[in-house]
Amino acid sequence: MPQPPPAHADRRPVGALKPVRLAGLVCAWTLLPAIGTIAIFELSVDRRLDLRAPSFGPEHIDTDLVRFYAPPVGAHTETGRYDDWEVLFERSVQRSVTYVYDRYGARADREDRDYPLPRNVAVIGDSFSFGQNVDWPHTLPALLGDRLPRANVFDLAVPGSSSIYYPDTMTAFRQRLGRRFDAVVVGVYTDLEIGDLPRVLAVRRYGDRVTFRGVAVGANLAERLSASRFARLRFDAAIALRRWSSTFNVLFPPRASEDFAVDLTQWLRPDRFDALASLLLDDLLRLAQAADLPPDRIVIWLIPSDHVLGERRLAQREQREWQPFFRETEAFWSAAAARLERAGFAVIDPRERIYRRYLTRGVYPFTVDGHFRSGSYELVANEIEPVLREILHGTPAAIGDVATTPRCDETPSPVAIPEAKRPARISPSGASYEAEGGG
Repeated sequence: MPQPPPAHADRRPVGALKPVRLAGLVCAWTLLPAIGTIAIFELSVDRRLDLRAPSFGPEHIDTDLVRFYAPPVGAHTETGRYDDWEVLFERSVQRSVTYVYDRYGARADREDRDYPLPRNVAVIGDSFSFGQNVDWPHTLPALLGDRLPRANVFDLAVPGSSSIYYPDTMTAFRQRLGRRFDAVVVGVYTDLEIGDLPRVLAVRRYGDRVTFRGVAVGANLAERLSASRFARLRFDAAIALRRWSSTFNVLFPPRASEDFAVDLTQWLRPDRFDALASLLLDDLLRLAQAADLPPDRIVIWLIPSDHVLGERRLAQREQREWQPFFRETEAFWSAAAARLERAGFAVIDPRERIYRRYLTRGVYPFTVDGHFRSGSYELVANEIEPVLREILHGTPAAIGDVATTPRCDETPSPVAIPEAKRPARISPSGASYEAEGGG
């Protein structure tokens, strides 16, 4: 009589397991802790980044390559986030901000904003003029609007922009609005690492910036996106990962785009001041022409730099002189402001007052990413308001009464564009981000 097989006859030794099954167990044993760690990190730390400009609402997400200088038309509301100092230079906290756009594509207090007043003032510039990181009541256009009860104040600023684009921005909004302006307020970011002139030089060196899917990109990347479907898919995937995954942003931080700004740290010296000032003057005269205004109805305010303030803070603490680049920076802007005034522009320079407010009283003017806190705009509005009142209470300028050449005897000098260097800090405007890769 045959004997039944022993109870353990169907058992196979561990060594007999199929290689695929063994590999699966090893992978599970390895990956499960990693997945759990990532899940805990995503729930406890928020480092997500939405690289789209807030001016691009849901209806514009699929927009392909378009010009950078003006936001799309259409009323919508977006929520942004930024890091502010909770303990200065030690611990930050994330805050939210609301951006509302009217039907013309300009930032406003509400989507159905009407402009019924007899005078019109345009505020044009980059993210500082726009009011990045602050709610509408604390922006420069809102503060000026409160102080000028007979004037509509339009926020025509575009984050990441520069003076080379301001004439095109003015032309685009005048066509949308169907009206002319009595005065224009222009912000010029004085940082010579990532500010206005470094961005102007980058455009001259690399070509125009455009927006793709609401994200500002340089000419080189735009060319790749327009030529390759795979490049577009890769770009879309990177944007989605940055928007939804803190882990991705920590492991692969966005890198500063070399074609956003040409860092002048190693290039700036006094014999090049005239050429740089000529670039700025030429763009601002083109803006005057686009606005159909003479320069004396245009107010230029010089925007301070957190890089300069950081150097002044260290020099004060260490009881030393400023580094040569920062001394040259201040010397350049003193010369440039004088030249703009000789050309007829009204120049407001609140930088020293803002710097001294921190150095003597400890009131720091910037958020973590280098944009203004709300209190800084109050100081700027205090200095711009009386100049604007004088302009608006005077005789309105005749359309076409525009100076097309500088009101001075200086001859603009050609500028040799320096070799590009990567900006020292990534701007939060979205204009200086590379969506892909890290480094």
